[in-house]
Amino acid sequence: MLALKIFIESDMNKLSDSLDSFDQRQYPESDKIVWVLRKRLIGLYNQYFSVNNMLSETYTNDWDGMNDIIEKASALKHMDSLPIEYQVMGLRIEVLLKSLNENMYKLIDKRKELEVKSVTLSSFTEGTNIDIERILDIQKTRIEDERKGLLEAFNVTLVLMIVLCFVINFYLSKYINRNMNALIRITERISAGEYSMRVPQIQSDEFAKLGDAINKMAESLLNSTKALMKSNTDLEGLVEVRTIELNKANAKLAQANEALEEEKERLVKLARTDGLTGLDNRRNILDYLEEQINQAKRYDRPVTIMMADIDHFKRINDTYGHTAGDEVLKKLASVFRSSIRETDRVGRFGGEEFLFVFTGTSQSETKSIIERVRNKIKGLDYSFGKTSITVSAGVCQYEKGSSTIFIGKADKLMYEAKEKGRNQVVYDNNIDEA
Repeated sequence: MLALKIFIESDMNKLSDSLDSFDQRQYPESDKIVWVLRKRLIGLYNQYFSVNNMLSETYTNDWDGMNDIIEKASALKHMDSLPIEYQVMGLRIEVLLKSLNENMYKLIDKRKELEVKSVTLSSFTEGTNIDIERILDIQKTRIEDERKGLLEAFNVTLVLMIVLCFVINFYLSKYINRNMNALIRITERISAGEYSMRVPQIQSDEFAKLGDAINKMAESLLNSTKALMKSNTDLEGLVEVRTIELNKANAKLAQANEALEEEKERLVKLARTDGLTGLDNRRNILDYLEEQINQAKRYDRPVTIMMADIDHFKRINDTYGHTAGDEVLKKLASVFRSSIRETDRVGRFGGEEFLFVFTGTSQSETKSIIERVRNKIKGLDYSFGKTSITVSAGVCQYEKGSSTIFIGKADKLMYEAKEKGRNQVVYDNNIDEA
């Protein structure tokens, strides 16, 4: 109906434009036809598309009068004096109005048919006295029963599904726990150091992947452990070799240190002792004397020295040679060392001169030590021949002053003994002569 309306509206607009521009003076014989046709078409157009009155019987006569319009349109198309477009327009109007007329009669017939069916249905309902409410109640009851049945079936299905889920969950949990416990036991043994353990084949893809991962981890740990043990063995061997080398180096170092200490002691001894006699050398005996003088000053204890010189020592060297002179020096030094106390010291002062230092001794003790030395010298035998070796000595006790003054005093007393005939001891005034 909408397509028909659009089609008719388009043609009616064209027709209206054409009729407005129609020249009546040129075509006087068509004047009445054109204007009547225009008026009637406009009225029919408005009536046809009035929805409220489309099927009203009040317009039946107007629809019947459409035939008159169709005849005028047909006459319009046969006027050869009109332009061709007006003739074509008349033909199209004729066709459209015939179709419009035919459709409207079909609509009226359809309306009448519906009215007849409505009257028939009302008559049937009243004649048979059907209880519509009872029918509806029956239908409602049937539908309710079907709903209840469906609901019960749904509940039963739901319960079965829940039970099935529990059963599946139980067996699935049991399966998962069994496999998981097996994996846990194996991983615990691997973590304890059993790297050769492997996870057996499992049907489940997920557990199979996990088992493969654990097996790869165990294999990696096993290879790493083997490599570490090999490295450890190599390292232990290297450490052992290095330890042996280090022990040898330490032994050599200890020997070197020992030799160094011995050399140090030897050098110290050489620095402190006389190389020929083994007694304190001049420097060492002077240092010892200096210490004893300081002790005497601080604690007021006696210090006595004796400067001794071998008599006629040059004659021995000239007569028997320097070897004989060295022998005399050595033997006298041995007698000197063995005759004094541990607290006393003796040193080679120079050439054939010797310096004795006696500490903490009385005059009588000092004299006794000196006489013991003189007696031992007299009985010595020498390889170069029988001869008598004597010494001259000067003895003095410290009073004050420096060590140089103290030694000078003893040295003066020794020369005094030589002037008196040698082979004797001269004491200072503080010591009584024996």
